Amino acid sequence: MGDYQEQTIEIDGLKVNYKRAGQGTPFIILHGWGRGSDSWAEALEKLAGKGYQAIAPDLPGFGKSQPPSAVWGVEDYTQLVKKFADSIGAQSFILLGGSFGGQVAVQFVSSYPERVQKLILSAAAVVRRRPAPKRKAFMIVSRLIHGIFSVWPLSVLHPLLQKIAYKILGNQDYLYTKGIMKEVREKVIRQDLAHVLPKIACPTLILWGDKDAITPIEDASIIERGIPHSSVRIFKGVGHSIHREAPEEFIEAITQFLQA
Repeated sequence: MGDYQEQTIEIDGLKVNYKRAGQGTPFIILHGWGRGSDSWAEALEKLAGKGYQAIAPDLPGFGKSQPPSAVWGVEDYTQLVKKFADSIGAQSFILLGGSFGGQVAVQFVSSYPERVQKLILSAAAVVRRRPAPKRKAFMIVSRLIHGIFSVWPLSVLHPLLQKIAYKILGNQDYLYTKGIMKEVREKVIRQDLAHVLPKIACPTLILWGDKDAITPIEDASIIERGIPHSSVRIFKGVGHSIHREAPEEFIEAITQFLQA
């Protein structure tokens, strides 16, 4: 365990796990689709070392938090974040959203502008497009594998073949998606938030890796044009997970933005 505290609170009947480190201005981090706040543990500690109270919840259905009982969309996650912030006493804070967490962050700031001092978007999945041919191919292959290898004795090969197919087709999110979260994912990836970007009035920093194979780098320009007071920082040779691939440069860019 790192230099952070891990706690659980209950929100609307859901147990929500979160990590907290440091003292100072609240700095809430919303993770992307996958393993929850664990992937942000190092960034959490680095931000705490810069004088911030860094807080990273496991959004429902991820990490150690319970999944929702219904099929949630971005608006539902936004309400959860508001209630979470209320529960921990964070009335005004800095907000960072990575990938799917960036999608939720954008919806949150547009809905509750008075709550966020500054916004940071890291490879934010804000712009959603119609399914590309690659995604359609993935869905076809996934259904074929499920149909053919769901019967014993072939069923023992099902998990392995799924992992191979997901990696080849670039859909590793599915490795961390089970049960109702499959339907949740199908809902949120259809929710394009480009239309709410002009509503964001707070200073915004947009971070992107030029080797990002998950969220197209051109989305950084779309988001910058949409948000009035925004700037972009591109990380050369870096992919989707900037905070893990270039942790020192990532924190440096954030620190410079917050101190400006």
